[in-house]
Amino acid sequence: MIMYGIFHRLKRLWKTKSFLWAFIKRDLKLRYAGSLLGIFWSILNPILLILLYIFVFSVILRVKLPASSRMENYNLFLLGGLIPWFYFQDAVLRASQSFIDLSNFIKKLPIPLIICPLTYCFSSLPIFFTGSFILAAYATFLGFSVKIFLLLLPLYIIFLLLFAFFLSVIFAFIVVYFRDFTQILSLLLTIFLFLTPIFYSPNMVPEKLQPFLLLNPLYAYLKSFRASLAGGNLSIIFKDLLIPFCYLSFLAILAFIFYKRLAPAIRDDL
Repeated sequence: MIMYGIFHRLKRLWKTKSFLWAFIKRDLKLRYAGSLLGIFWSILNPILLILLYIFVFSVILRVKLPASSRMENYNLFLLGGLIPWFYFQDAVLRASQSFIDLSNFIKKLPIPLIICPLTYCFSSLPIFFTGSFILAAYATFLGFSVKIFLLLLPLYIIFLLLFAFFLSVIFAFIVVYFRDFTQILSLLLTIFLFLTPIFYSPNMVPEKLQPFLLLNPLYAYLKSFRASLAGGNLSIIFKDLLIPFCYLSFLAILAFIFYKRLAPAIRDDL
């Protein structure tokens, strides 16, 4: 029943894809309207932050990866965590506000509500695209083979887009009825950032706490993402993705439940 409902809404979304494309173009234009560099800010901002993090963790703190880590180069390890995170954070923060930001369109146009968070999840993708190709170029410079990474990159992008989208659907409904949740979400994402092995290797976590990493959907995702950069074993890389896809399935069902129960009244409550 739930899977049929999800399929039915995806089918309706496909029929109204012209609205989605129009909203994405509108968001990209508004986001960078009046700025000299325009959309290039979506590339420049992450690069500047990456350089800052590398300076702090590699030069000042001199963080080193344990000998048991798959990847020896800390800068590449750090980039392999930050680039997916920058996309995820940007997409979730903006998409969670989508019902409020696009309330005028929701009230006037007969569009599926899921177009709203999906718009921001798509319009944040330039961050992921450009960052991934910079990452691939850096890994190649260090002597790694990135064939597996480039082969699996569409899969990594689709997973993170869907993960951000399903989370954003839930958060967008919460924000409509509890506006302070936007501030709480920023705090939650900061906590989530440091609970995710982005700045540190999982091997650096105390042994007693390592099993709890499996509760983090992004833990195994980043493990697979980084392993593909280092030219790891393809079967192990796919195995690492099984847990994140289980989380994704659960999140899809939860987002559908929120949508089914709250969507009928949302236009009146905005």
